[in-house]
Amino acid sequence: MRVLVLGGTAWLGHAIAASHLAAGHDVTCAARGTRVPDGATLVQVDRDGGADALAAVSGEWDAVVDVTRIPAHAAAAAQALADRARHWTLVSTVSVYRDVDRPGDDESAPLLEPAFDPDDYGRAKVHVEQTMRTALGDRLLVLRPGLIVGPGDPSDRYGSWAARAALAGDGPVLVPERDVAAQVVDVRDLAAAIVDLGARGVVGVRDAVGDVTTMHALVDEIRRAAGHTGPVVLASDADLERLDVQPWGGPRSLALWLPVGHDGLGARANAALLSDGVQLRPSAETARDVVADERARGLERPRASGISRADELAVLAALADD
Repeated sequence: MRVLVLGGTAWLGHAIAASHLAAGHDVTCAARGTRVPDGATLVQVDRDGGADALAAVSGEWDAVVDVTRIPAHAAAAAQALADRARHWTLVSTVSVYRDVDRPGDDESAPLLEPAFDPDDYGRAKVHVEQTMRTALGDRLLVLRPGLIVGPGDPSDRYGSWAARAALAGDGPVLVPERDVAAQVVDVRDLAAAIVDLGARGVVGVRDAVGDVTTMHALVDEIRRAAGHTGPVVLASDADLERLDVQPWGGPRSLALWLPVGHDGLGARANAALLSDGVQLRPSAETARDVVADERARGLERPRASGISRADELAVLAALADD
């Protein structure tokens, strides 16, 4: 197969390109960056230049994969490439759904209204989906992942748990008392699914999410993988808010912990994805690999998300003093 990855230099795009190469495909990456997998052809493109910027991407393509969140980039790609693609995979997000409080929803659930502003993430992705559906019709596969995890993750949401558990050793680890539904998808499984579904010409919409479990269960897997033998200290929502500990992502956050009323974001149905034969590795395997990756990259490195071990210990001390 002749495959075009729009991107291919950042984490997910790189994994997608690498997975296509492993399948023996001829892979071209069109990107601003330069770090493409060995064996891929790089065409340097600044997508801010619109459709004209994609003029260097020539020829016909058996499969095109795009992960963009930027509506203008999607429109330019549709104009320049849609007529030359046999199959197109758009990696979207479960953030396109209107309702975040309905566990068990599937791909038929209502969407947000579209928006052209790329900073309005969910609505911008709806706009991108609509643009590509208009351009490609029945040649389009839309995959909507939730939390993507795995080695190399730059978001640090899952990895921050692995690092803190490894640093804690036999010391305490802070965990929210309120358990929530949770599901993750390993980046390697998502990339492999994109390769397989594209090669088979699968189209439509799939929620590309893992099996539903709970935050506490995932944290326990991570702790075991990290060799953590210390106690777990459960903290209430009120105490965490008082001590400026945030849910989901960003500084001083406890990722995997969703705000009240958001359980639907961690409990979407994946029956359609599994019916296509997509294979998902055990989450315990992901936990082991992420712990190893975090040790290799540095347990105390600066992070995009997660509470630092030092701040965690300060919060635990404050809780003990109450």
